[in-house]
Amino acid sequence: MKRKIRLKRRWDKYMIPLPFSRMTFTVHPPLEVHKKEFDALPEKIRLIMDGEPRGEGNKIP
Repeated sequence: MKRKIRLKRRWDKYMIPLPFSRMTFTVHPPLEVHKKEFDALPEKIRLIMDGEPRGEGNKIP
C-alpha cells in the first residue's frame, strides 16, 4: 500500500488506505490443520507465505 495513514501508537501498526491507493492482495487455498500437526504449523505457514510451492513436501495433512 503506497498511500496510507499508519497508526503508530497501536500495537499492530494499523494502516488505513487513502483514496485511490494501490494495494496488492495475495490469496492462498485454505489449509486443513489437525491437532497433531499444530506444532509444525508456523513453519508451514512461513513456507507458503515465502512463495514456496505447496507440493506434497509442504502440504499440511
